Amino acid sequence: MFKKRAPSEKRIFNYVAYAILVVNQEFEVTLCNDAVSQIWERDKNKITGKSITYLFPDNPTILDYLQMVFSEGKDYAINDFPLKFSSNIEKVVNVSMNPVFKKSQRTVQQVIITIRDLTEHFQRKSKEREKAILDSIGVFVSSVAHEIQNPLSGIKGVTQLLQRDLEKANIPTTSTNMILHELGRIDRLVKELLLLSQPIPLEYNTFNLYELLNTIIWFQENSVDPSITFHKYYDPSLPDITADRDKLHQVILNLIKNAVDASPKNGNIIIRSNYCPQWKIVDKQLDPHQKYYLIEIEDEGPGVAPEDQKRLFKPLFTTKTKGNGLGLSVSFRIIEGHGGLLQYKNTPGCGAIFEIYIPRHPASQKG
Repeated sequence: MFKKRAPSEKRIFNYVAYAILVVNQEFEVTLCNDAVSQIWERDKNKITGKSITYLFPDNPTILDYLQMVFSEGKDYAINDFPLKFSSNIEKVVNVSMNPVFKKSQRTVQQVIITIRDLTEHFQRKSKEREKAILDSIGVFVSSVAHEIQNPLSGIKGVTQLLQRDLEKANIPTTSTNMILHELGRIDRLVKELLLLSQPIPLEYNTFNLYELLNTIIWFQENSVDPSITFHKYYDPSLPDITADRDKLHQVILNLIKNAVDASPKNGNIIIRSNYCPQWKIVDKQLDPHQKYYLIEIEDEGPGVAPEDQKRLFKPLFTTKTKGNGLGLSVSFRIIEGHGGLLQYKNTPGCGAIFEIYIPRHPASQKG
């Protein structure tokens, strides 16, 4: 029988979920654990020996507190602190700083900095509050939409009868055509509002994602400005996906149409599809046990202003002169209903990328 060795102190240090940094009097990192690598997305060996300013280039508050711990020899804690990282990603964290004294002296030799990432917790709470608000709005919207539908149907019916009478009398029907067109637009708006006010029903079927993307792109290539070029980068080895094909078609078509609208003359639109590596779903509140496909739609347009990005998927928000601001919010709900995520990010140069994280199987059929 082999005796099982107890984990060393160093290994135990790396098991700790919180990021831990040990800093000396020169503000150099002398030791850190694996959680530091995860939160900064850098090898911890490349962090050890660096100045603390390497990790906190835009956070003078952290450096000020660190200086106070060294000079006063007291513990300090900063709660719910918005910490900006060098990658311009902001996280909400709790930071504690504890002095380590020299033996038989009251001089602080080192400071232990512990960082607890609360970003996911705050995002979850924010999402819960937002869902509660949307649910209450949804009840109101649903009742109003139903009230609108009844008289709308009556107006449409009477207008169609009037148009038939005008046609029989050989009188131009320009006005009635315009009325019916606008009634149709209102009807579509009401139906989209109803989609936002209740869970979107999904009908799952198994299909080839590659074929779906090709079908959508083929229709767009033959119906939009011929100067716009579509580039397809697919992983042809992707197995079939189990999802609501029609709803996913609706989402992808809406995003490609938006990309077309944003594109300049002779613009390029790139569509990618591949397996999503597990590291990409970290901090995205997605099921870590699921396998996800990642669909990206990229354009060369102006992108979305930073102040508008947080409202991008909110109902009735739009940056277009024409549009009701429901397309992206409905698309977001559809992907969310699948257990996935729809998100936006700017490209390094100019343009926009919409990312669809979609599970290969529904939650009840994982594997």
